[in-house]
Amino acid sequence: QMQMTPHEQGQMTNAVDNLHKTLVDSAINQVNQQARDAKANTSSGATSASAVKGGSILMRIAMALGEVMDKKMTEMADKADKIAGLGEITGKNTGEYNQLTSAISALSQEIKIIGEALNNAIKSIGDSASSLARKQ
Repeated sequence: QMQMTPHEQGQMTNAVDNLHKTLVDSAINQVNQQARDAKANTSSGATSASAVKGGSILMRIAMALGEVMDKKMTEMADKADKIAGLGEITGKNTGEYNQLTSAISALSQEIKIIGEALNNAIKSIGDSASSLARKQ
């Protein structure tokens, strides 16, 4: 089991806090943009805001989380490409290699967290649809 120094623990805590803020900000921005788009489309003849760009608020959150996950996975692929570009790992590039592998590990944890949030949002959407279907 890996032991972390207090400094590393602090860095990990900051990274998780930053990820949380990024996720929340991104979801809020996405939902707000879609609400603005929906309002514009409603005034131009659409029937309701929920009929535009993904339906319910949960659906829009799921879409926003999916976009965040896609960006994180692209970041991870870019870092993997950089590692591949290093060639043979020697004393000259060991530091960069370690930095890139650490970044990939952190990104994989972020993707895991986003995936869990996305899974929960999708599950909530499914539960809502099931509940609605039973009522009708």
